[in-house]
Amino acid sequence: MAEIILFHHVQGLTPGVAAFAETLRQVGHTAHTPDLFEGLTFNTIDDGMAFARDVGFGEILERGTRAAEAFPASVVYAGFSMGVMPAQKLAQTRPGAQGALFFHSCLPVAEFGAWPAGVPVQIHAMEADPFFVEEGGDIDAARELVASAANADLDGSSTEARRIRIRHGLETMTVSSISIARCQRHFFSLGLRLGEERTIKPVSYTHLTLPTIYSV
Repeated sequence: MAEIILFHHVQGLTPGVAAFAETLRQVGHTAHTPDLFEGLTFNTIDDGMAFARDVGFGEILERGTRAAEAFPASVVYAGFSMGVMPAQKLAQTRPGAQGALFFHSCLPVAEFGAWPAGVPVQIHAMEADPFFVEEGGDIDAARELVASAANADLDGSSTEARRIRIRHGLETMTVSSISIARCQRHFFSLGLRLGEERTIKPVSYTHLTLPTIYSV
């Protein structure tokens, strides 16, 4: 089973983020959820962004880096939106990473140097997410990362990717919710050992369109 450090989005460590981590634990993974906002959560993305700017994104990045020191180096780094910052930095710079999962965001690879050989990565995003796909969004950085890494996938940028998501029960990226069994497939495709799939109450985790992860 995998050990995962999951970094929250700009609204903080909300019940939705905690619920997503719990789905991972229920199937045998170890999931850590560092709180980069020190207990604060926000009702809107705008409020969360205002707080993050006041604290400083550099400071938030360093909080994530420091938090990881409490855990083993041989982990999977995962992040939602803003949480991709520390997840990507650690995956690229902390030796021992077993894989990376980036949801709704990606930074240029050069931000932290080259992508490390042998570390698999998946990037997931909504096709209609303006923060990701429109001009100035993260999709170019995501494509660059996928092109530079030997074991990398980008879901959400094409019709073919949508077909793949539907085929594997991952259409959650745009319209639905994700079950424990489906969630495990992310880790299976990273080559991580999984427990037996079983159906448990679905947990929503998509960006903006579904509120579970972003609720407070």
